Amino acid sequence: MRACLMIVFMTLSSTALSTEPSRTTDIEAVTRAKVETWRRLYQQQDAEGLRRFLTDDFIVIDGEGNVSKKDAEVEWLAKNKWSGAADFQYVIDRITFPSADVAIVVGHGSGTQAKPGKEPCVDTYRSTNVFSRVDGAWRPALSHISGARCISRQDYEALYLRKTS
Repeated sequence: MRACLMIVFMTLSSTALSTEPSRTTDIEAVTRAKVETWRRLYQQQDAEGLRRFLTDDFIVIDGEGNVSKKDAEVEWLAKNKWSGAADFQYVIDRITFPSADVAIVVGHGSGTQAKPGKEPCVDTYRSTNVFSRVDGAWRPALSHISGARCISRQDYEALYLRKTS
């Protein structure tokens, strides 16, 4: 009986997986939006581009729990030049699609920080971002960012590059 139930479950599971539409195009578009477009807008201090990129109801929650809206984020960018690391990158750990037009992106940003008289470190943070498909384009609706911290390269590798067996 148990073996029979296992076979039925495995058949239903594989059928459900095989009939689910491919998300390859969506994954590529969301990745491009998060990893390339968002970074470029901040690095180029393109406040108007950011205004067009974010959804109208965009909110950001920072590492201290402060919540701000789209207009405040755009205004902040207009007044502040990029001060992040030249080698800044965002690495996506996971993308989940809870519905056809919503994507949740989990990952971390990092870059080398070198201050005079101090050992270089990796400035890093974690974030969760919600993207909505609006008129065919994936746009950020929410960003929740942990507090950034500067850690050694060894600690960074242990935290983010650990191998799973």
